[in-house]
Amino acid sequence: MYFRLERTADAALYRQVAEKIESLIVSGAISRGTRLPTTRSLAKALGVSRATVIQAYDLLRASGLTDASRGRGTFVSYTRRDAEDVGRGDPRDRVAERALSKAARSVADVPARAVNLDVGDRIKLHTLNPHIDGISLERFVECLGETAGSGTALWEYGATEGYLPLREFISDRLVERDLGAPPGRVILVAGALHGLSIVAETLIDEGDVVAVEEPCYQPVVRCFLRRGAAVVPVPVTAEGLDLDALRRVISRRRPKLVVVTPTHQNPTGAIMPIERRRELAELAARTRTIIVEDGFTDELSHSGHLLPPVAAFDKGGRAIYISGFSKTFLPAVRIGWVYSPKWLTEHLSRTLECSQIYTSPVIQAAMYRFCERGYFDHHLRRIRATYEEKCQAMHASLREHLPACSIAGSGGGLSLWVTLGVRLDHSAPLRARDRGVLYGPGPSFYRGPGGFDKMRLSFSAESPERIVRGIRLLGELVREVST
Repeated sequence: MYFRLERTADAALYRQVAEKIESLIVSGAISRGTRLPTTRSLAKALGVSRATVIQAYDLLRASGLTDASRGRGTFVSYTRRDAEDVGRGDPRDRVAERALSKAARSVADVPARAVNLDVGDRIKLHTLNPHIDGISLERFVECLGETAGSGTALWEYGATEGYLPLREFISDRLVERDLGAPPGRVILVAGALHGLSIVAETLIDEGDVVAVEEPCYQPVVRCFLRRGAAVVPVPVTAEGLDLDALRRVISRRRPKLVVVTPTHQNPTGAIMPIERRRELAELAARTRTIIVEDGFTDELSHSGHLLPPVAAFDKGGRAIYISGFSKTFLPAVRIGWVYSPKWLTEHLSRTLECSQIYTSPVIQAAMYRFCERGYFDHHLRRIRATYEEKCQAMHASLREHLPACSIAGSGGGLSLWVTLGVRLDHSAPLRARDRGVLYGPGPSFYRGPGGFDKMRLSFSAESPERIVRGIRLLGELVREVST
C-alpha cells in the first residue's frame, strides 16, 4: 500500500493518511479482513512520524472502517455502513460519535444477530430459530389458557427470581445431569443471552479480562464489551475450547471469566468430552477463574444422551450455568435460567431486579404446566428426531453439491459448520441472497479476520426439501468462485 502526501496542503498529514486509506477501502482496493501495515513500517514508507500514522489509524477505527486487536495489528473490519455512508464527511463530525455512550461505541462493529424480517421466500439456513412443532404449540396454548384463567395472583409482578414451581422443575432436571442445583440457586431470565448480560453486569468492571471462544456467536462478545471488558479470543478445536491455549491466556492475561459452550459450540458444533469438562473445572479452581457456561442447546443431542455440564465438576464455587427454552421449544416464551454458586445468586437477583426485564409470571406458570404434564419431554423426543432427519438431509446434500468441503457439528444442535476449501469475499452473502438462500457467513463469528472459507448452515428452520435446494444454490455459488 503506497500513496503520496501533499506536504503543503492545508489538511494535517495524519488526516491525509486516514483519507487516503479510507478511499482505498471504500473503493474496494483494500478488502475486508486485510491487515494494514504496522504504524512503524507505514511511517517509514511515507516519510512521516509514527505518531502521525497512529493518529490516522485512530481516525479509521473511530469511523468503523478498521478494528485493532492487541498483538495482532489493525484490520479492515466488517461494517454495516454502505460505501456511500462510510465515505461521507469527517468521521469525527458524525452525530453518533458525539452522542453514543462509550458502551454503545464499543459494540458498534460487532455483527448483529440475523433477524428474520423481509426475507420473503428465501431459504433460511442462516438462523438458529427452532422448528415450531405443531403438537407442542397446541398443547402450550392449552396450558396458557388454563393458566391465564386460574386467578389474579399470576397477573401481578411476581418474584424477581421467577416462578418457584418452574425453578424447582429446572432444578430437578439439573440434578439428573449430576448438577446439585437447589431451586434457590436458579433464577429465571428472559433468555440465555439476557442471562449472560446479567452475569456481565454483576461481575465485570471496565478493564477486566474475559476469555471467549473463537469463532463464537458475536452477541455474546457484545455483552462483555458493553461493560468495558478486554475480550481475549481462545481458539476452538474439534473437542471444544482449546485448554492448552486457555492455560496460556490465563498465565498471561489472568481473565476474570471464561465463557464457554461445551455442547454444540456455536458455530462449530464441537462437543467437549467429559474428561475435558472435568479438566476445565479443575483449571478454573486452581487459577481462581470463573467459568460461564452457555448450554443453550444442551438438550438437542440427536441421541438424547446428555453430558454433565462443566458446573457439575465445580468444587470451588466458580461455575455458572446458563440455558433456556428459546432454542429447545419456542423463542417467544423468552424464558431462560441461570444457575450460579451460592455466593453469587443473590447478587445476580439484585442485578436482575434493577434491569426490570422479566418474563411474565403467566408465561412462566404456563411453561411449568407444560413441563409438569410431561409435554416438554414428549416435545424433545419428537424434535430430536425431526432435527436428525433435517441434519442428515443437509449432510447428504453437502456431500453431493460441495464434495470438497469438510463438515463439523453433526451430533446435534441446530446447525453444521462447513469449511469450503475456497475463500469467499464479502459480497458472497448478498449474492447468495439474490439466488434465494441465506446462510451464516464465517467472518461474522470472528472478532478479527477469519472465516472467509466457512459457513454456518442451520437445518432447524426449513424442511428437508428446502434444505436440499438451498445447498444446491450455495454449491453453484461456490463453484463460480472457485473457477
